[in-house]
Amino acid sequence: MVQLTAKISANELANLAVDLIRKTGCEYGDVRFCSYRRQNLYARDRSLSQLSDNVSSGFGVRVLLDGAWGFAASHSKTPAEVARIVALAVEIAKGSRLTQKEPVRLVTSRKICRYLYNSHRH
Repeated sequence: MVQLTAKISANELANLAVDLIRKTGCEYGDVRFCSYRRQNLYARDRSLSQLSDNVSSGFGVRVLLDGAWGFAASHSKTPAEVARIVALAVEIAKGSRLTQKEPVRLVTSRKICRYLYNSHRH
């Protein structure tokens, strides 16, 4: 039997990541979903010799835990992978803390904006 899974939006996955980051007790955390498209065209002597069109995408999680940064990323955009990557970023921050001389301290500022930027025109 084939089981169909509902497609989860990047916003839903981002909200999941933020919720998980909050539960870890991090002072700061963010998540970024990115998609890149690269097109190459090669011509020689008025003739097209090669054409390529590549798309890559993924997300990254950055956290600040007890004054130490942690970062992890993946190309797989699923809830389970978001949870794994958040946990990995937290573990990397814990490891970074071991060699750190002074903790990172962010300055306090008011929230400026929250937005979704999409460079693709439809």
